[in-house]
Amino acid sequence: SEKIGKLETLVRVYETELIIDALKQTQGNQRKAAQILETTKRIIQYKISQYQIDYERYKKNELN
Repeated sequence: SEKIGKLETLVRVYETELIIDALKQTQGNQRKAAQILETTKRIIQYKISQYQIDYERYKKNELN
């Protein structure tokens, strides 16, 4: 198993938190989350994949 350095681990945790917060604000909308974070949708999609974030869970539930 590859060892991840402390800096990389901290960056991963922080980026994950920022992306999840933006996804919560936008009900899972990746384009709007990217705008909040002042980046591109492509980068958000890459990070979501890289960090295995389940963006679907932040989409607005039609039952609520």
